[in-house]
Amino acid sequence: SIIDQYELREEHLDKIFKHRELQQKLVDAKLEQAQEMMKEAEERHKREKEYLLNQAAEWKLQAKVLKEQETVLQAQLTLYSGRFEEFQNTLTK
Repeated sequence: SIIDQYELREEHLDKIFKHRELQQKLVDAKLEQAQEMMKEAEERHKREKEYLLNQAAEWKLQAKVLKEQETVLQAQLTLYSGRFEEFQNTLTK
């Protein structure tokens, strides 16, 4: 009968609607998951970048300190070389 056909059509449309609704929820969930993964990756990248920048700053400071130490040691070496030459000259006289 027409009523039965109408009810079947309504049931069919309800099923189609529910199927589309479930598909949309799945797509939304996947999108949310992807956004969370992207956010975590960005945060991890930010932490790694900060760590590397800190390491670079520490190494730069360490290089500066070592360069200053080299300058001091070079000056001491020059001084002691001069004194040694004076000592050698004194001994040979």
